[in-house]
Amino acid sequence: MTFWPSFWPNLAASALAVILGIPTALWIDRLVKRADSLRVLQSKKEDERKILKLIDDELNYNRRLILPAGRRNTIASPVRPLKYDLWEALKSSGGLQAIADVSLVNKITSAYFLIKALGRMEQLAYEQRFSAVTMTIIGDSGKTTMSPEQMILQDARSLDTSLLDALSDATKSIAKRLSDLEPPAVA
Repeated sequence: MTFWPSFWPNLAASALAVILGIPTALWIDRLVKRADSLRVLQSKKEDERKILKLIDDELNYNRRLILPAGRRNTIASPVRPLKYDLWEALKSSGGLQAIADVSLVNKITSAYFLIKALGRMEQLAYEQRFSAVTMTIIGDSGKTTMSPEQMILQDARSLDTSLLDALSDATKSIAKRLSDLEPPAVA
């Protein structure tokens, strides 16, 4: 006879535990998952921020090497050590996937395309530096005699303005994205 008197309180306690326990457990689980997803999102933003700062530094280094348009010398232009090794490393390692804004990646890629093209042209001009070959070009302004090095450097200098524009566009877009990634100020 002791079974029935203890059965009802135990049944009520068990029912109450199920009714209150399951929703509480689900609520705690949701809180934990939300906290985990916020941590992952913050980690991704931090990775993107670090990568964009490195790219910005490399692009600004290259910008400083490009002479302003009015001061270019196509005859005695030095070969500039344009830098794109970070970009190549990020590209091959999959590090670019950290950048969420694909239009920003496109702008950066355009700048690096011109950096690499200009670097190849300047390297080719350097290799032609000791060539004894000269070419005479007959145009509207008469005859012009140039070495292959001078011709290549003249073409390379025509890319400078485009490269400066691409670098400016990319670095401005990076600065905007970096400001978007900054955590909100706590008042």
